[in-house]
Amino acid sequence: MISDYFIDLGFKDVREGMYELFRFDEYGIPLYHYSWGDCYNPVFICHWGLYNLYLFKTQQQQIHLDNFIKAVKWLEISGVQDERGLCYEFKFPLTKYKIDFPWISAMGQGRAVSVLTRAYQLTQDKLYLDMAHQALQPFFIDASQGGVQSEIVKGYIWLEEYPCSPPSHVLNGFIISLMGLYDILVVDPRVKLKKLYDQLIQSLVHNLPRYDCGYWSYYNLYKYRDLANVDYHKYHILLLWKMYELTENKIFWEYSLKWERYLNRSINRILRHTTRIRQRLFKF
Repeated sequence: MISDYFIDLGFKDVREGMYELFRFDEYGIPLYHYSWGDCYNPVFICHWGLYNLYLFKTQQQQIHLDNFIKAVKWLEISGVQDERGLCYEFKFPLTKYKIDFPWISAMGQGRAVSVLTRAYQLTQDKLYLDMAHQALQPFFIDASQGGVQSEIVKGYIWLEEYPCSPPSHVLNGFIISLMGLYDILVVDPRVKLKKLYDQLIQSLVHNLPRYDCGYWSYYNLYKYRDLANVDYHKYHILLLWKMYELTENKIFWEYSLKWERYLNRSINRILRHTTRIRQRLFKF
């Protein structure tokens, strides 16, 4: 049985004001308020749904269960079924990564799987399990072919939150995607999925040191590598601790504690800030 979602969904986004940027459509589905307008974001809708399921379990208020079901129903009607599987598309471009719309994200697909597997567990409706399996199919398809998989170094694959060229290799998006895969293995283990999961864990173990700059964590490995902002650095610490709990692999425990030590040193925050300024000025 799947337990509560792996991380406190209020930790980073909800308490930091993400919900203040939500608008709601006539059906009660959140749209995110961007500078150019209000858009559906599959990651945020799933995040909102999972958070409401958590609130229902802890507070037993019907409105929270209703909100979770709204997120599930949105996934039912909004997915695009094609040769890649069941895809949850983003309808806006990303200038930084030079991605035109529509596009899909491993993080979006993984979060959708986490919602759908919990919907299946709640209702025992096999439709949701079938949808979850279909939503995972882009994990097996290279980003250049419309999927979300890439090669981070020779012999190791990655799941791309932003499937661009060159690959961005975002750390938190990879781990969230991996958690969706973990969820479906709990409710419906299949050899093909377990093999992929093991490959991805090996890739994370092998490549995690590349996200350590010596005093802070990198958000991605895109071109000149972006240092994580403070919120994402905290998020990395939380995600790696959860990976340690799931796998008992000590490298995740070691890096979670190491990056927490980085966070607690004021000189490291200053170094991060000055490096970010230099990156923006000189694009390295």
